[in-house]
Amino acid sequence: MMLRKFIYHRPGSIDEAVKMLGQPNARVLAGGTDIIVSIRNGSMSPSHLVDIKGIKELKNLQISDRELFIGAAVTINELIESREVREKMPLLAEAGATLASHQVRNRATVVGNLCNASPAADMAPALLVLNAAVDARGKNGSREIALKDFFTGVKRNCLLPDEIVTRIRLPLAKGRGRYLKKSRSRGHDLSAVGVAGFYDGTTVRLAVGACAPTPVCCEFDAAGMKYDEILETAREQVKAIINPIDDIRAGKEYRAAIVDIYLERILGDILQQEGDIT
Repeated sequence: MMLRKFIYHRPGSIDEAVKMLGQPNARVLAGGTDIIVSIRNGSMSPSHLVDIKGIKELKNLQISDRELFIGAAVTINELIESREVREKMPLLAEAGATLASHQVRNRATVVGNLCNASPAADMAPALLVLNAAVDARGKNGSREIALKDFFTGVKRNCLLPDEIVTRIRLPLAKGRGRYLKKSRSRGHDLSAVGVAGFYDGTTVRLAVGACAPTPVCCEFDAAGMKYDEILETAREQVKAIINPIDDIRAGKEYRAAIVDIYLERILGDILQQEGDIT
């Protein structure tokens, strides 16, 4: 199928991109792995496409003493191939490696995976448990949005029409994390269930994808708790925030069962293997 007609823009700066997004029915083009498919199948018909890949500032992947910054044009493969990311934030590399195929990861961006706002976004659970936020800029200036407040529904986020996410920021936290994904088949299939967990020595944070209209998260203080107590608390809190459905990828009962299995596996790894809790 031929692409519908649109006007293509390639800004050289963030300010230019914001101005171009102020036009009617304008959309951002980053990796294009989602939006081009949507245009081809007719589910999206933008009048203007604003290609941000040429904006140098958005290609930055930086780690400071306290934070990791992921620019809006950084691809999944650039993230997972970063030695510093693998050493300091291995959970992100683990989650990114599950996304699609190597070829798709060469194009798909980390920010785009979030902005698409799919309930099954692979990067969302990992970034949620790492307390990520996004920096957005629009005609009224800049603002920081906690990732837990970013998703508003299926394929919807809280960005204004003229706003662009310029980068993801997250604190460098000491601890151990895991991400597990279940899909219909190996390879580049979408997630039927995605679960991430992180333990920093005191707090347990958990996030689940593909089991609610948006990726969801919860956390609780595990200080003084034994492993069985933590597992039971995790199951109760996660059960309260998920709402799995039946669809082509999995049934709701199956999804709920996989979430329960993955919680036990993840917590067993990030807690017991550290020797902190028995």
